[in-house]
Amino acid sequence: EQYLACLEQFWSNTDQNLLIDFALPNCLLTEPCVLGIDEAGRGPVLGPMVYACAIGPLESGEPRLKTVGFADSKTLTEEQRESLFEAVNTPPLCDQFGYFVSALSPHYLTSNMLDLPKTNLNTMSMDAAVGLVQRAIDRGVRLQQIKVDTLIAAHGHFGGRRPARV
Repeated sequence: EQYLACLEQFWSNTDQNLLIDFALPNCLLTEPCVLGIDEAGRGPVLGPMVYACAIGPLESGEPRLKTVGFADSKTLTEEQRESLFEAVNTPPLCDQFGYFVSALSPHYLTSNMLDLPKTNLNTMSMDAAVGLVQRAIDRGVRLQQIKVDTLIAAHGHFGGRRPARV
Protein backbone atom coordinates (compact mmCIF):
# COMPACT_ATOMS: atom_id res chain seq x y z
CA GLU A 1 0.00 0.00 0.00
CA GLN A 2 2.72 2.50 1.01
CA TYR A 3 4.72 1.65 -2.11
CA LEU A 4 1.75 2.19 -4.43
CA ALA A 5 0.84 5.48 -2.74
CA CYS A 6 4.42 6.75 -3.18
CA LEU A 7 4.45 5.71 -6.83
CA GLU A 8 1.13 7.40 -7.45
CA GLN A 9 2.48 10.62 -5.97
CA PHE A 10 5.67 10.35 -8.05
CA TRP A 11 3.79 9.80 -11.32
CA SER A 12 1.51 12.76 -10.58
CA ASN A 13 4.55 15.04 -10.32
CA THR A 14 7.60 13.68 -12.12
CA ASP A 15 9.51 16.92 -11.54
CA GLN A 16 10.41 15.59 -8.09
CA ASN A 17 12.69 12.68 -7.22
CA LEU A 18 11.34 9.85 -5.10
CA LEU A 19 12.72 7.94 -2.12
CA ILE A 20 10.68 5.08 -0.74
CA ASP A 21 12.00 4.20 2.68
CA PHE A 22 10.43 1.13 4.24
CA ALA A 23 10.56 -0.12 7.80
CA LEU A 24 13.42 -2.54 8.30
CA PRO A 25 13.12 -5.79 10.25
CA ASN A 26 15.13 -5.84 13.48
CA CYS A 27 17.40 -8.66 12.28
CA LEU A 28 19.00 -6.22 9.81
CA LEU A 29 20.09 -4.05 12.73
CA THR A 30 21.60 -6.89 14.73
CA GLU A 31 23.00 -9.41 12.20
CA PRO A 32 25.72 -8.89 9.57
CA CYS A 33 23.99 -7.97 6.30
CA VAL A 34 24.49 -7.85 2.57
CA LEU A 35 23.05 -5.03 0.45
CA GLY A 36 22.51 -5.35 -3.29
CA ILE A 37 21.84 -2.47 -5.69
CA ASP A 38 20.46 -2.48 -9.21
CA GLU A 39 18.92 0.10 -11.51
CA ALA A 40 16.32 0.21 -14.23
CA GLY A 41 15.40 2.89 -16.70
CA ARG A 42 16.61 4.53 -19.84
CA GLY A 43 17.16 8.08 -18.72
CA PRO A 44 15.45 11.43 -19.21
CA VAL A 45 14.09 10.78 -22.72
CA LEU A 46 12.15 7.67 -21.76
CA GLY A 47 11.37 8.29 -18.12
CA PRO A 48 12.95 8.07 -14.68
CA MET A 49 16.00 6.09 -13.59
CA VAL A 50 15.02 3.84 -10.70
CA TYR A 51 17.51 2.45 -8.19
CA ALA A 52 16.72 -0.10 -5.54
CA CYS A 53 18.65 -1.82 -2.81
CA ALA A 54 17.65 -5.03 -1.12
CA ILE A 55 19.09 -5.84 2.30
CA GLY A 56 19.19 -9.24 3.95
CA PRO A 57 21.15 -11.39 6.37
CA LEU A 58 24.64 -12.09 5.04
CA GLU A 59 24.63 -15.83 5.78
CA SER A 60 21.10 -16.81 4.77
CA GLY A 61 19.78 -13.98 2.62
CA GLU A 62 20.90 -14.84 -0.89
CA PRO A 63 20.20 -18.60 -0.68
CA ARG A 64 16.74 -17.86 0.76
CA LEU A 65 15.89 -15.46 -2.08
CA LYS A 66 17.05 -17.96 -4.70
CA THR A 67 14.85 -20.71 -3.25
CA VAL A 68 11.84 -18.39 -3.54
CA GLY A 69 12.67 -17.70 -7.20
CA PHE A 70 14.53 -14.39 -7.23
CA ALA A 71 16.85 -13.95 -10.21
CA ASP A 72 17.97 -11.26 -12.63
CA SER A 73 14.79 -9.32 -13.43
CA LYS A 74 15.54 -9.54 -17.16
CA THR A 75 15.06 -13.33 -16.92
CA LEU A 76 11.67 -13.04 -15.18
CA THR A 77 8.25 -12.36 -16.64
CA GLU A 78 6.24 -9.39 -15.38
CA GLU A 79 3.94 -11.82 -13.59
CA GLN A 80 6.90 -13.45 -11.82
CA ARG A 81 8.30 -10.07 -10.78
CA GLU A 82 4.93 -9.02 -9.35
CA SER A 83 4.62 -12.31 -7.47
CA LEU A 84 8.11 -11.89 -6.00
CA PHE A 85 7.34 -8.30 -4.99
CA GLU A 86 4.28 -9.57 -3.14
CA ALA A 87 6.39 -12.31 -1.49
CA VAL A 88 9.02 -9.91 -0.20
CA ASN A 89 6.29 -7.74 1.33
CA THR A 90 4.59 -10.52 3.30
CA PRO A 91 5.83 -12.89 6.02
CA PRO A 92 8.16 -14.65 6.29
CA LEU A 93 10.30 -12.64 3.81
CA CYS A 94 9.29 -9.19 5.07
CA ASP A 95 10.57 -10.26 8.50
CA GLN A 96 14.04 -10.97 7.05
CA PHE A 97 14.58 -8.47 4.23
CA GLY A 98 14.25 -4.75 3.65
CA TYR A 99 14.62 -2.41 0.73
CA PHE A 100 14.76 1.19 -0.37
CA VAL A 101 13.80 2.60 -3.76
CA SER A 102 15.08 5.84 -5.28
CA ALA A 103 13.76 7.26 -8.55
CA LEU A 104 15.42 10.14 -10.35
CA SER A 105 12.88 12.13 -12.32
CA PRO A 106 13.33 12.92 -16.02
CA HIS A 107 13.35 16.63 -15.10
CA TYR A 108 16.15 16.12 -12.55
CA LEU A 109 18.21 14.06 -15.01
CA THR A 110 17.83 16.56 -17.85
CA SER A 111 18.54 19.56 -15.62
CA ASN A 112 21.74 18.01 -14.30
CA MET A 113 22.95 17.09 -17.76
CA LEU A 114 22.32 20.61 -19.11
CA ASP A 115 23.31 22.78 -16.14
CA LEU A 116 26.86 23.97 -15.65
CA PRO A 117 28.82 22.15 -14.50
CA LYS A 118 27.21 19.25 -16.33
CA THR A 119 26.65 15.94 -14.55
CA ASN A 120 26.50 12.79 -16.67
CA LEU A 121 24.16 9.84 -16.12
CA ASN A 122 26.97 7.63 -14.79
CA THR A 123 27.75 10.14 -12.05
CA MET A 124 24.08 10.51 -11.14
CA SER A 125 23.79 6.71 -11.08
CA MET A 126 26.74 6.43 -8.74
CA ASP A 127 25.40 9.18 -6.50
CA ALA A 128 22.04 7.39 -6.28
CA ALA A 129 23.78 4.13 -5.32
CA VAL A 130 25.93 5.86 -2.69
CA GLY A 131 22.77 7.51 -1.33
CA LEU A 132 21.06 4.14 -0.89
CA VAL A 133 24.06 2.67 0.91
CA GLN A 134 24.32 5.74 3.13
CA ARG A 135 20.60 5.46 3.89
CA ALA A 136 21.11 1.89 5.12
CA ILE A 137 24.06 2.95 7.28
CA ASP A 138 22.10 5.88 8.71
CA ARG A 139 19.24 3.51 9.58
CA GLY A 140 21.63 1.29 11.55
CA VAL A 141 21.92 -1.67 9.17
CA ARG A 142 24.98 -3.82 10.00
CA LEU A 143 26.45 -3.83 6.49
CA GLN A 144 29.23 -6.31 5.87
CA GLN A 145 28.97 -6.68 2.10
CA ILE A 146 27.71 -4.58 -0.81
CA LYS A 147 26.89 -5.91 -4.27
CA VAL A 148 26.28 -3.52 -7.15
CA ASP A 149 25.43 -3.81 -10.82
CA THR A 150 28.24 -3.66 -13.37
CA LEU A 151 27.83 0.01 -14.33
CA ILE A 152 28.38 1.18 -10.79
CA ALA A 153 31.00 -1.47 -10.01
CA ALA A 154 33.02 -0.60 -13.13
CA HIS A 155 34.03 2.68 -11.51
CA GLY A 156 35.36 0.92 -8.42
CA HIS A 157 34.54 2.04 -4.89
CA PHE A 158 31.68 4.20 -6.11
CA GLY A 159 34.02 6.40 -8.16
CA GLY A 160 35.86 7.60 -5.09
CA ARG A 161 32.64 8.62 -3.30
CA ARG A 162 32.36 6.19 -0.43
CA PRO A 163 29.52 6.19 2.08
CA ALA A 164 30.55 6.72 5.68
CA ARG A 165 31.81 3.65 7.55
CA VAL A 166 31.91 1.26 4.57
